[in-house]
Amino acid sequence: MMGARGTGGDFRLRNAWVIAGCYALSAVVVFVVGVAGGAVAPSAASTLVLVLVAAHGAVMLALTVGFLRYWDVGWLELGVRRPTSRLWHVVWQVPLVLVGLVVLQELTFSVFHLGGVDDPTQATSHLGAAGSGTQAVASVLGIVILAPLWEELFFRGYLQEALRRRWNTPVAIIVSGLAFGLVHLTPLLAIYHCALGMVLGWLRSFHGNVWAGLILHMVVNGLVTAATLAA
Repeated sequence: MMGARGTGGDFRLRNAWVIAGCYALSAVVVFVVGVAGGAVAPSAASTLVLVLVAAHGAVMLALTVGFLRYWDVGWLELGVRRPTSRLWHVVWQVPLVLVGLVVLQELTFSVFHLGGVDDPTQATSHLGAAGSGTQAVASVLGIVILAPLWEELFFRGYLQEALRRRWNTPVAIIVSGLAFGLVHLTPLLAIYHCALGMVLGWLRSFHGNVWAGLILHMVVNGLVTAATLAA
């Protein structure tokens, strides 16, 4: 494939399916163990789910880094490089994106509400109710730290770069953003996740590294986690 193999690594798009397959398998394991564990110990179901999410994030981070090393992909090619003074743009970019995401989310929920569909966030709000210390630690570790780390390395670091080499930057941002939205497996939040994925992709291109996107990703997940735990 022309341009797929860089000077320091293998950026063939078919490699992305390997990590996608690992994600799917890991998600199935988490689901099965979560359902089984919840049936055995209903009172500990919420804690178990959050611990499994953290474990899933750790496994995916390890697998992502492992495969990228196997494919001889360098950190610089992934966008893991020293940030420049442009990183200060996150001071206005992050708040602006947060406002935009809230507006988009409210508009989306309004449309679904008119169609008789409940707010999808209500289905998971109970996970944080009366949250224990274990739930809080597992939430922060799995959702705020580990998930953004492996997702930025894969979606913005590897997949977007592979797509850019195959086509161009706009296509890379759009396709990687759509892929990011689809893997979250939340139909009612698909528009929100796809939009977030494209914004994260744009930040990767604008800054030339993954740091701004990682900051935004952690802030978004942190706010959602804090709101859920406080519910």
